[in-house]
Amino acid sequence: MIYFGQFLDELWCDNGDNSGWHHVELESAAGVFVGATGRPVGYAFTGQGTQHVNIVDLTASDIHEFWWDNRGWHHNNLTTITGAAKAAGNPAGYAFEAQGTHHVTYVGVDNHVHELWWDNSGWHHNDLNIAAGAPDAQVNRNVPGYVFATQGTQHVNYLGVNNHVHELWWDNSGWHHNDLTIAAGAAGIGADEPFGYMLAGTQHVVFRGGDNHVHELWWDNSGWHHNDLTVATGAPPGGGPPTGYGFAAYGSQHVIYADVNSHVIELYWTPLNGTRPNVGPC
Repeated sequence: MIYFGQFLDELWCDNGDNSGWHHVELESAAGVFVGATGRPVGYAFTGQGTQHVNIVDLTASDIHEFWWDNRGWHHNNLTTITGAAKAAGNPAGYAFEAQGTHHVTYVGVDNHVHELWWDNSGWHHNDLNIAAGAPDAQVNRNVPGYVFATQGTQHVNYLGVNNHVHELWWDNSGWHHNDLTIAAGAAGIGADEPFGYMLAGTQHVVFRGGDNHVHELWWDNSGWHHNDLTVATGAPPGGGPPTGYGFAAYGSQHVIYADVNSHVIELYWTPLNGTRPNVGPC
C-alpha cells in the first residue's frame, strides 16, 4: 500500500514471518526528495523480484520511479531518462511477465497517451496515440493498463476528448486503437477515466457514465458488450471513478467505487452457485 502524506510512504505486510504491517518512507530510503507529487501507484515485477512505485512531480511534470530490489530502494526520473513528454495526469504501471518488460502509462501535456517501458536494454518511450493512430485523450485523467495473459496482449484504456472510452491494445504486430463505446454499443458518455482488468478468457472495463451509473464494457470471443452495473445490482449512483479486479481462485469479479455519499461500495459477481470470497487479514 502506497500513499502520499508530506512524504511518499509505503505500508507493507510480511506474512513470511508473521510480523504484520511495517512502514517505510520511500524518499528517505532512496536518498531523494521529489516534493509535491500526485497520486502514487505501485506494482510488482515478479520476474526480477522487484517492486515499483510511480508518481508525478507536480512542479516539473516529470514521472518518477521508486524501485526496490534486495539492495533496498532506488530512484529514477523516467522523463529525464527517456526524453518523454511532460505529464498532465497521474501515471499507472504494470508488468508484462511473459515478455520480461514493465510499463508506465500517462497522459501528456499534448493530450496523447504515453508509454514508458523497460526491457533489458533500459527504459524507452512510445507515443501510443501516434503508434495506434488514435484520437486525443483528456488531460488530468489516469490511463491504467493491464496484460491479457491468455492472448499475450497489452491494453491501455482512456477517456477521449469525445467522452468515449477508448482502448489502445498491443499484439506482436504493434499498437492498435478501438473505440469501445462504439464497439459495445454503450449508451451515454464517460464522466471519469475507465479502469480495465481481465478474468480468465474475458476482459472488463468499468467507468462512471454521465448518468452517474457504473458501466461495464466486457469482451469475450464474440466481441465487446455493455452492462449497466447500477441497474443490474440496484446499487447507489457513483460519485467517482470505479476500479475493478478479477479473483481468479474463485472466478469472481469485484468493482469498487465511492458513491455520491462518499460511501465505499462493492459490486461483485460470482459464477452460478458460487460463494462470495472472504479477504484475509493481511
